[in-house]
Amino acid sequence: MKRVTSLTKPARASRVGETAFTRLELLAVVAALVLLAGVVLPALAQGKPRAQQAICFNNLRMMGQAILLFNAENGQMDPWRTPGVGYNHPLTSNPWFQFSWLSNGLTNPKVLACPSDNSVRPAKDYSFSPDGGYFNANYRNAAISYFAGADSSALLPDSILSGDRNIEFQGLSPCTIGSGIFPTFEAPPQASPLTSWLKGLHAPFGNILLHDGRVEETTSQTIQRNFQRSDDNTFVHLLIPPRVS
Repeated sequence: MKRVTSLTKPARASRVGETAFTRLELLAVVAALVLLAGVVLPALAQGKPRAQQAICFNNLRMMGQAILLFNAENGQMDPWRTPGVGYNHPLTSNPWFQFSWLSNGLTNPKVLACPSDNSVRPAKDYSFSPDGGYFNANYRNAAISYFAGADSSALLPDSILSGDRNIEFQGLSPCTIGSGIFPTFEAPPQASPLTSWLKGLHAPFGNILLHDGRVEETTSQTIQRNFQRSDDNTFVHLLIPPRVS
């Protein structure tokens, strides 16, 4: 009987050898992946702050809508200017108290927290629960990333209604409005810019909400123009949440 010699295994080994990567090819692939990561990762890192700022934009828009809804039901007056509500009250100077009046139009208090604010403690609901309750002592001002513009008015569509809390200014002094104390500063003249955005959140940019519902991105230079609108005492009054430790 004729003997048949099998060539199956050598042939298979030959095909495997032909398709396997050489060490040089593997090094080239690894180098390409490292180069790609060096290009993509910085782009992703830059994209995250912009995405967070977009969320912050949307937060301020929703706050503006909630304030306008409140105004429509209260004679076109903001909470901090409404007698019997936020005006002339023992808690007038607390931002958390003033923003609490927006709960009808702002059903989720998480909107009051900017995603770029690493020190804020977002609240889950409007309760006294120690586990995320907005009215719990561990939250309140610690759950807010935005200031309230106490001089804003429906008669001045460009007046500042709210904005990022990391604003810095000179000339800080207390001012009595009703029975509350507002942090205040004198409206800075064009020739002497005193206002700027501190590090954190979206610096060197900052978001502000105007009374007509517009949200604008500003710099430390362009925000000077926004604060030229002031009350009749040439002072601008802001309710700024205290720094969270």
